Amino acid sequence: MDNKREEEVKIEDEMTEGMIRREREERKEKIKTSRMKSKERRLLARYRCGNEMNARKYWKEEKERNCRVCNETEENLWHVLRECRETKIEKGIEEALEEGGEGLEILKDIEKIRANKMGI
Repeated sequence: MDNKREEEVKIEDEMTEGMIRREREERKEKIKTSRMKSKERRLLARYRCGNEMNARKYWKEEKERNCRVCNETEENLWHVLRECRETKIEKGIEEALEEGGEGLEILKDIEKIRANKMGI
């Protein structure tokens, strides 16, 4: 009986350690995102809600809503991340819009490409 109880305690300890490890990782991720600069948070928010795309600017003429990089089709999130020959990424859209890390770097790269194309 003692042997069985010791195994149960060991299993419980391992499960608890796993839960604690996951909790630490979640906390680290929250801290990482809270350390984002306000400019980075705004950039991410603008892409997530679609305000960074010309397609949402209904008051502009159709030609002005085209992609700022390739000028071929209407600029929307799908086009920028999947179709545009200069800003297309291999990763999923969800990964590009995730907080911090690689997703933010993808958006920053797109902004740099746009700035170079527009001569800013």
